[in-house]
Amino acid sequence: MEGDGLVITYGDVIDVNEYPELPNPEYVKEQLYKRGELLLIADAAQKEGVDVSDRVEAFRNERLPALLIERKEKEWVPDEATMRAYFKAHPELGHVVERRHIGQLVTSSYAQARALRRRIEQGESLFKLAGEYSIDPYGRSHNGDMGWVRQGSGMPQIEAVLARLKDGEVSPIIKTPRGYHLVTIVERRLGRMRPFEGVKDKVRQAMISEKMKDFIHELEQKHQIVWHVLKQPQGGES
Repeated sequence: MEGDGLVITYGDVIDVNEYPELPNPEYVKEQLYKRGELLLIADAAQKEGVDVSDRVEAFRNERLPALLIERKEKEWVPDEATMRAYFKAHPELGHVVERRHIGQLVTSSYAQARALRRRIEQGESLFKLAGEYSIDPYGRSHNGDMGWVRQGSGMPQIEAVLARLKDGEVSPIIKTPRGYHLVTIVERRLGRMRPFEGVKDKVRQAMISEKMKDFIHELEQKHQIVWHVLKQPQGGES
């Protein structure tokens, strides 16, 4: 693009290292128009005597760091082969944990939990009783239906029992800081391993997160950053 006082080349709008060959012409045209529009407006503003220095500073503070991170991400994740090698070294990224559809009733005393468990053993529904007696607000309002819960996301005392519980079986009484629990597994979706193709984005993000920590630490060391955590003033005011 050429004009009076205006020249924009291919290298101004396209990273030639990323695109050694011409990418989509429409994409190039879009970038060209954006750059041309920016230069024309900047030139007009300068002729009108408008001070755009604060805009330039905002661009430097906001856009340039983003451009740097984009470039670093390309260094950290250069190609799919590197991603596959990382996935091979970190197979847990493909692990999908078991999910369980849980029913739960919570009481404030062991005696009440024992009495209700006996009623369930005699044929009454845990879910109906949870709607009447559970002290857990969510569970009571949903008649004990806690929905689908990921393995490992509950309290340790309950997770330990769920690991041994069969579908449809009512657990023994479980004591936690929140009360006395009776739980059951309505159904479950077993854990599985997803292939690389199904977790490519997850692998990429894991690689970037790992490298980002080192990169930020390197910058902090280079610029001798020292963190000062301020104590909250007395009285709870911030």
